[in-house]
Amino acid sequence: MLRIYPIMLEWLEGMRPLIAQIARYDRDLAKQLRRASAAVILNTGEGMYSRGGHRTNAYGVALREMGES
Repeated sequence: MLRIYPIMLEWLEGMRPLIAQIARYDRDLAKQLRRASAAVILNTGEGMYSRGGHRTNAYGVALREMGES
């Protein structure tokens, strides 16, 4: 497991109040942020247990989703 993974989970938990606040004004934007944030965690987890090009691809997707978040 990556050492940063637990930190990423804490980051996701910390996003919850922000997403809720955004949802009061723009539900679609909050939904997009929620999905992008979850995708960071999911793709990082997928990359941890992949090899070669699949690992690189999963981490690349996670990085792009982090940028979106």
